[in-house]
Amino acid sequence: MQSEAIRYTSIRKIQLVIDVEDYLAPILTLKDFEKIYKTKPKPPRYRIASIEVLVCPEDGNVILPTECSKCPRFIRRVKDMILCIEKTIE
Repeated sequence: MQSEAIRYTSIRKIQLVIDVEDYLAPILTLKDFEKIYKTKPKPPRYRIASIEVLVCPEDGNVILPTECSKCPRFIRRVKDMILCIEKTIE
C-alpha cells in the first residue's frame, strides 16, 4: 500500500447581485451587472451575496465547501483551498 497523497482543490467565489424590490429580475453576477448597467449595485435595492463553490475531485459534482466536511477524505480548509486525501492505491 502506498501512502496517501494530499489533494488541493481551489474554491471559487462568485458574487451575485439580487434585486430585492423586483423578485422577477434575474440574479446576475457582479461583473455582468456592472457590464449591463454600467454602474455598481447600490443598496438598499440591490444586495450582493457571495457564494463559494468547488468541484469535488471524487465525483466531479459542484459542491459547497461546507459539504466537504462530511466526506471521510476531508482534512481541512486552508484559505481558498480544500485539502483532502486521495484514494489509497492497494
